Amino acid sequence: MAAASLADRTPFVAGDFFADRLPEGHDTVRLSSILQDWSEADARRIPALCTDVLPADGTLIIYESFVGDDERGPAPAALMSLNTLVETWGRNYTAAEYTSWLREVGLRTERGSLLDGAPTTAALVARKARP
Repeated sequence: MAAASLADRTPFVAGDFFADRLPEGHDTVRLSSILQDWSEADARRIPALCTDVLPADGTLIIYESFVGDDERGPAPAALMSLNTLVETWGRNYTAAEYTSWLREVGLRTERGSLLDGAPTTAALVARKARP
């Protein structure tokens, strides 16, 4: 962020999703390689907590390694999911699962895109509905 001259606009905040209220006053929350480490119940809860502090029209970005909606691949994402399941309580979730969970907490998915050089890593972008 410093190299891009964005350090003054992009704070990084340490905390505990479940013990602390997330900081307010930001229009975007990015969850990067976070949700895969948690059980489905907690992976659903974290975006809900983020939504609570987003303003109307705020954005939530989920940056993860996605398995296909049929949960059969691609191989790198499936292997990472297995590794995550062994080491944590989580797994790699599908875009359909995330989209459903986001809808439940008042977010609408705007787009998702694979990132160059990372065949299973994508950014799923969702926006909080206006009241």
